[in-house]
Amino acid sequence: MKTVTFMGIDCEIDKRAYPRNKQPALQLFAADSPGNREMGIHHGAPVLTATACLPDFPFQEGETAIKDYSENEGILDVLVQAKIIELTGKSARSGFCNVPVVKLLV
Repeated sequence: MKTVTFMGIDCEIDKRAYPRNKQPALQLFAADSPGNREMGIHHGAPVLTATACLPDFPFQEGETAIKDYSENEGILDVLVQAKIIELTGKSARSGFCNVPVVKLLV
């Protein structure tokens, strides 16, 4: 899987699925890189879950929702630039906010 840099941390992207609805999930873990070692960040340490689980949303094949607020702010742009996802123009309600629905490219 591809690697990206988020908040100065080099990350490996792990594609999984939420058990309840099989919606794709993207989790980022610290990569084994010189920069991470210099910062004392260990390979495999969890960094963030980029997706939001929305079990009642009617996702199309290969679609998921990205949490791009709070501690994840900026992850949407990172994943688009790395060609991990592409925007669909759709959004879904998650709690008190709308989250972008994206198509996975990996």
